Amino acid sequence: MLSVDVLRGISGPLQTTWVNHKLDSKVRATIHSMFGQVDAIGQITSGPTIGFIANAVSVKLAVGISGLLLAPALFFVRRANSQSMNEAEAIVEPLPAD
Repeated sequence: MLSVDVLRGISGPLQTTWVNHKLDSKVRATIHSMFGQVDAIGQITSGPTIGFIANAVSVKLAVGISGLLLAPALFFVRRANSQSMNEAEAIVEPLPAD
C-alpha cells in the first residue's frame, strides 16, 4: 500500500513533465485542462459502475474491466513515443567516415 501511495504521488508530476516536453507552449494549458476534465468525468462515471460490478459480481472482473477501459491510452502513449523516436533520429547526424 505504501508503494502504491508513493507511485500515485509521483504520477501527476511525471504526466505534467511528459506533456510539457511533448507539446507546443501554445496548447499546453488547454491540454492540461482537458486532462483534468477527462479524469473527473471518468471518475464520476466509471468509478461507481466499476464499484457496483465489484460488489455484485467479482473484484477480478472489475479489475479486468478497469484495465480494458484504460487500454486505449496505450495507443496514444505508443504513438507519442514513436514520434519522439522519429524526431530523435532526424536530429542525430551520422559521423563522418574515416
